[in-house]
Amino acid sequence: MFNRAKTWFVEVIQEMRRVNWPTRHNLFAHTGIVIISVSISMLILAAYDYGLSYLVRIFLIKAP
Repeated sequence: MFNRAKTWFVEVIQEMRRVNWPTRHNLFAHTGIVIISVSISMLILAAYDYGLSYLVRIFLIKAP
């Protein structure tokens, strides 16, 4: 049991050494892209939400 766990940890460490880690510049550039993309998506979804809630208020709440 412990031998399998030890083998697993050794293999994980070997794989982590093979990973091509991004540079600091790439990390910040990609993080900025993600933040901008999420912000734009948030604004679009907020606009849809506001528009749909406005339509619901007009047609369902103020309906005769």
